[in-house]
Amino acid sequence: MMLNVFICEDHIKCRESLTALVDAHIKTNGLCMHTPISTPSPKDILAHLQLNKATGLYFLDLDLSCDINGFQLATKIREYDSRAFIVIVTGDTKSYMGTFRHATEALDYITKDSLDFDERIKKCINTANDRYILNSTTPSAILTIKLAEDMKNTSRYLSKGHIITLFGTDIIYVESLITKPHHVCIFTHGDGEYVTRMTLKDVANQLGETFIQCNKSCIINIKMIFSVDSKNRILNIRNGHKVEIGRRQLKNVVSVINSIHKANSK
Repeated sequence: MMLNVFICEDHIKCRESLTALVDAHIKTNGLCMHTPISTPSPKDILAHLQLNKATGLYFLDLDLSCDINGFQLATKIREYDSRAFIVIVTGDTKSYMGTFRHATEALDYITKDSLDFDERIKKCINTANDRYILNSTTPSAILTIKLAEDMKNTSRYLSKGHIITLFGTDIIYVESLITKPHHVCIFTHGDGEYVTRMTLKDVANQLGETFIQCNKSCIINIKMIFSVDSKNRILNIRNGHKVEIGRRQLKNVVSVINSIHKANSK
């Protein structure tokens, strides 16, 4: 299956320019993607999703000059496409924080006057394509959480109570919070840290066998492990982090890592 790209922009020149940029990047890089719909109407995208089950990359203008805005459209899209890659594209430079206080999880927020506009659009296409391929070739669990506190990073602001969906392949490790009973912190690629009210056991059950318990308060994505220092009971993770291995978990962790190395060497 290929990744579909949807564009919803009510300004005709902006829509044509964005569509041309997207199509050119797809063609130049030989990506298995195409743009079935480039439209000023949110109804066109929703009608398509009602009839077709697919994962898509969506470039949505914030102000669509109709009864719903880009944020509301993104929320509706999630009802049909839970794995959707959402990108907000807007001319309103003042609505950044307000949008991410309320919007459904977005891959990026790009203002039309950004000096690096083209490059950020291309980066979103590449990121969505890479994640789509990874999740297609490596079945990934989906973890839906409700934020227990505000989340901030360099690209967005998500408020407490916001519901988001995370791919298992995007999660590095999950750790219980000592200061907050029955809460965990989820560490992900690039997007930051998410705190939610769940037990580590519940998270582990949802994420499945690709995650292993390395100590009593932490589970880790096996594919994120770079090396293991069994003498000092330390796991070196690909993002530069280090996680302690519990004495009780050491034998199992080393066994799993050795099995992976043997499989990869064949």
